[in-house]
Amino acid sequence: MLPQRIDSGKSDDSSSENDDSASMATLNGRDVVVIEIKDFEALEERVARIEERNRRVELDKAFETSYTRRIIVTLITYGIVLAFLISIKSPKPYLIALIPTGAYVLSNLSVGKRVKKCWKKCLNC
Repeated sequence: MLPQRIDSGKSDDSSSENDDSASMATLNGRDVVVIEIKDFEALEERVARIEERNRRVELDKAFETSYTRRIIVTLITYGIVLAFLISIKSPKPYLIALIPTGAYVLSNLSVGKRVKKCWKKCLNC
């Protein structure tokens, strides 16, 4: 179904040859913006940029949720806590450093999914 155009009040004389023109239209009872693309190369370039950005965003998201990242953060957490405990001459620093590291692992694996589910539910309230 093609959108039905709504007169925007602008005359067609105001657009130049190189500009894309936009107007309002109604499609299935909703107001939409209709853009007439006169330069298909520019459109292809825009689509290529959007697709490249989407690939980068998907890679970033994949890394943020990957087990590789979780393992790296776990090891860094253990190392920092261990270094601190050794510097203050704590007894059994290797064992005690496991406590905050284990807490990170537990919170990341179990609570994260539940909190995310609750958070999504609350946004829909």
